[in-house]
Amino acid sequence: MMQPLRTIIISAPPWLRWLAVLAWLSVIGALLLLPGDGPVVANTHDFIGGTALADWFGHVFLFGVLAALVYWALCAHVAPPAALRATLTSTILLGAAIEAAQLLIDSRGASVLDAVGNGLGVALFAAWMWWRGQAPLRDRQNR
Repeated sequence: MMQPLRTIIISAPPWLRWLAVLAWLSVIGALLLLPGDGPVVANTHDFIGGTALADWFGHVFLFGVLAALVYWALCAHVAPPAALRATLTSTILLGAAIEAAQLLIDSRGASVLDAVGNGLGVALFAAWMWWRGQAPLRDRQNR
């Protein structure tokens, strides 16, 4: 008998989870760290609408998915509360670092609005986890 897809995804081995994180980080790196006038960035920008608002929603989406993948990978190693804390901290810091790194790239610049979009994507993931009842920030035995 075949296992449901949900069971297969949740029980994926740690190496596969981290591979998914690295693949998504590659997408983020290509979209946010390549020169803004290059074909990858320009074509993607045009594809999602070509406006600053569409670009901002892109940041929200990229970092929301990143937070979900990092949490999933960390849950293979630590308890969910610790995984969530580490996910929130690391993805928010990464988003800020990427925005700062854009200052060093031709035709790019750091944007507070984009940094807020990165953080909002992470916050929306945390809110979704809380809504599902799966986001305790402390271990139960430590209360």
